[in-house]
Amino acid sequence: MKPLSSFVLISIFSTASLVAAAQGSIETVLQSVKQNNKTILAQRDYEAARKIESRTGLNPDNPFVEYDRLPGRPNGAGVQQEFSITQQLDFPTAYGHKRKVARQVTSQSETNTSMVRQSILGDAKKVCIQIIYHNKRRIELTKRAERAQRLVDDISEKLKLSAATVLDLNKARLQKLDAENQLRLNGSLLRQQLQKLAELNGGNAVQLPDTVYPELPELATLPVLDSLIEAADPGLLSLKQQIGIDQAQLALSRSLTLPKFQVGYHYQSILGQRYQGFHFGLSVPLWQQANTVKLAQANQLFSTSRLEAERSEHYSSIVQLYEQYEVQKQALDQYRVSLTGLGTLPLLDAALKLSQITAIEYVLETTYLYAATDTFGELERDLQLTAVDLYKYRLN
Repeated sequence: MKPLSSFVLISIFSTASLVAAAQGSIETVLQSVKQNNKTILAQRDYEAARKIESRTGLNPDNPFVEYDRLPGRPNGAGVQQEFSITQQLDFPTAYGHKRKVARQVTSQSETNTSMVRQSILGDAKKVCIQIIYHNKRRIELTKRAERAQRLVDDISEKLKLSAATVLDLNKARLQKLDAENQLRLNGSLLRQQLQKLAELNGGNAVQLPDTVYPELPELATLPVLDSLIEAADPGLLSLKQQIGIDQAQLALSRSLTLPKFQVGYHYQSILGQRYQGFHFGLSVPLWQQANTVKLAQANQLFSTSRLEAERSEHYSSIVQLYEQYEVQKQALDQYRVSLTGLGTLPLLDAALKLSQITAIEYVLETTYLYAATDTFGELERDLQLTAVDLYKYRLN
């Protein structure tokens, strides 16, 4: 086996460095978005509020204190006094179920924050892909505009020598105009994407000059990928946690239908006589908690059905994305091979200089090549965007 030439080695290491730099730049942007995005920050505040709310009401009701002073009539009849302090308690098992519900609500609030954060980071990464696409296209369109200008200048000189026609010059000018218009449009679209990224970053401007896409991961088989996504999908996890909350809520509802207790101390003074002792009461569960168990059972059934529906929709979405990714990758590979086999621009430039082709033929050939290059760039971008959706479960 022949050793690799220095040029090949330098090319390999340069490409690897560019890919690593692109991945690092995007990761830096995503970290900034995670820290500055207003929706993520609001969701964190909401999560903190939900955690406090879940811990509210875990303790028994406040104790109830009563004092009565009843002067007698006529004068001299004495004063009757009564004092009592009572505490109402749910059935003992209710407190354990309340704490279980609180713990599961806290876990679900954290999962919901992860779901919001993952969605925002997915949107931000897609914007980064669009920015890279426009950065690459800006370089390509700048070269086209410069080449078109050189062609116009060359034909203008030939026209003075009657070596070209006005039709040749008009074709070249149209190609130059098209390249300049596309360059302006691309600049506008790039600025829009940068503004969108700044908005996702909490209003802070972000610089992303990259022109190399992040490396695509190796595509696993559909069953493996689906299982990985399902295990890491915060949306499905939140629904599973909701079923656990409903189960704990059902157990709590059953405990709350059991009798409540009332304990306390009672003091009474009448005509110089004193009476004191313990107070005990028991509620009769007849009306207050009617249908609460049925409601909890209905909520649990709804959450279970919702999870099954979400799983079905989730699998269908993954299948569509997986197939879309494979089709786009196949098309991209075919275009890459085709573009490699086409005549390159330097060859066309040389053929025009040697008068092997006319100016009109040159414009037509370059137009075809530009169209194929544009399609390749769009396929490359679309494949990256599909990969963001397919591997969004890795964002966190």
